[in-house]
Amino acid sequence: MFVLLVNAGVDSYIEKARNKIIQIYGDPDAGRTTVFFQLIGNLTSKDHICVYVTPQLSSFRYEYFKKFSHDYNRCVIMEASTAADLLKMIPTIADYAEYIFIDDFLRYIIRRKKSEIRSVMSMLSSQAFKHGICIVIGNEMRYNLSQSLTLPAYTDVLRRYVSNSIVVEKNKDQLDIVYDAAEA
Repeated sequence: MFVLLVNAGVDSYIEKARNKIIQIYGDPDAGRTTVFFQLIGNLTSKDHICVYVTPQLSSFRYEYFKKFSHDYNRCVIMEASTAADLLKMIPTIADYAEYIFIDDFLRYIIRRKKSEIRSVMSMLSSQAFKHGICIVIGNEMRYNLSQSLTLPAYTDVLRRYVSNSIVVEKNKDQLDIVYDAAEA
């Protein structure tokens, strides 16, 4: 078992974010979904309505989710298999949800072409702005050996649409959340 450290800066930033897309990224199994669940739990305990979108509902861990959510009745859990499914549901759920958490974002982009990612991000960005909501996407890390950098996948494309990035790093028995408050 690990201890989750979601500092007040991240919680506060997410709660106040409107008209924005925020990216939470980290290595596979670093704890991005756990951070999503913790943030959803904190937001629903303050009477906010959240939607959690997963690419595979059959593998969704309800019991694990319930450990973090104080009022899981204020969170709708939905499945979208493709980017088309995701884009069809966003306008409808944006009418009642204040926060939309999209886990494993790149799994919705089948061919992972930059033009397809731009198109999806453009639509998400316009919906966030139109409805005054915050959309949080989960993304994996990719290593750039030529520059000795660790970056979120498709940083060059996402940079235009993402207003802030939060890094999740797993260190032994705890998660560390790296948050640049200067970007807020």
